Amino acid sequence: MATPDTSKNTSRIILVIVGILVLSALAYFGIKYFTEKAENEKNIVQIENLENEILELEEQNLDFQATLDDKNIELAEKEQELSQKQDQIQKYINQLAAAKKKGRVNQKRIAELEARASSLQKFVDQYKNQIEELKAENAMLTAQVDTLRTSASRLIQEKEDLVATNESTSEELEKTIKIASVLKAREFSFAQVSKKGKEKVASEFRRNQLKDLKICFNLQENLIADPGERELYIVLENPDGSPNANYDEGFSGKFTFEDQEKVYTAKTSVNYNRLALEVCVPYRMADNTKFDKGPQYVSIYNEGNLIGQAAFKVK
Repeated sequence: MATPDTSKNTSRIILVIVGILVLSALAYFGIKYFTEKAENEKNIVQIENLENEILELEEQNLDFQATLDDKNIELAEKEQELSQKQDQIQKYINQLAAAKKKGRVNQKRIAELEARASSLQKFVDQYKNQIEELKAENAMLTAQVDTLRTSASRLIQEKEDLVATNESTSEELEKTIKIASVLKAREFSFAQVSKKGKEKVASEFRRNQLKDLKICFNLQENLIADPGERELYIVLENPDGSPNANYDEGFSGKFTFEDQEKVYTAKTSVNYNRLALEVCVPYRMADNTKFDKGPQYVSIYNEGNLIGQAAFKVK
């Protein structure tokens, strides 16, 4: 039978062991908590850095349209700059993928940044297509630029003569005329319209002040294009690539592009006579809605062709 002193010693030993276990557990969970807290703070900083990077890429993307329209810059230089932007976007996408793999970052914010990166990639792809079109035009129009500036009747007669002598040359000429006759929309401007009808032209607008928007651009002179009534579709896309539409006010609807239905923001008809023509189209946001913050992309379509692009910023 155990003595009272032995029982007390045993109880003390048990209490000491329990105390050690409790302190060890507290130390373990404390270290784990502060480690995870530091990791979360590091991830938050990483996401903020990625958000700043995507904003910088979006601003650079806006500037590139002006570079693309500048006729004094060589095509090779434009192509090189676009390649650099492609590398920057790919690097950013890789950084997003690495952040997403960690699993502790805010997945919703990652998804938003991925959507913005995807929108940037889409416009870089469109710029690539534009450059390829310019390269094709330059290659085919260099030898025939003098001929293409003559009257339509002379072009038709030359085409008939070429058909009689060389069917292959005729096919090339037909392709050249088709490309050259596509209208081009350039020199965009954007104006905020107040309730009193006053217009403020700018490239950046405040979200809370922008309700009525006026989009203006120039249809360039084209002596090859057929004159007559032309229907123009204006597509205004949010930073995430979704179309901006207001069906209630009758501004928006749908049209067919590349065998698919596409939402247009507004449309207008003009009487084109081969000379340069300024076109302005009003647009009003639907009630209880506002423009999203970030770059707003504007595309102009005519007769199944994308004929011009530009952008402005909402902050």
